[in-house]
Amino acid sequence: MLVSSTPSDGREPEDDDSVSTSIVREIARREGKPAEELASLYEAVDPEALEAIFAPRHNGQPRANGRVIFTYCGYEVTVTSDGTIDLKLLTEGTE
Repeated sequence: MLVSSTPSDGREPEDDDSVSTSIVREIARREGKPAEELASLYEAVDPEALEAIFAPRHNGQPRANGRVIFTYCGYEVTVTSDGTIDLKLLTEGTE
């Protein structure tokens, strides 16, 4: 799974991170605060549903094309079916 930004900072999360955990950890890192101080991810998206959308199919095959875009803690978060997470800092008035 790759976490990127605009522009890319090159950080890759732990391989065992879930999509939800990767999003929260990276935004906390960028904001310079503990993850526990961020708003609950549930305020933006259902984390279990996010994980399920991109889980492999029942036959083990990866999901084809797809993406989910939402805002969380001042970032536009894009998650794609290949596991890429793109975080774009929103400017004032764009949330």
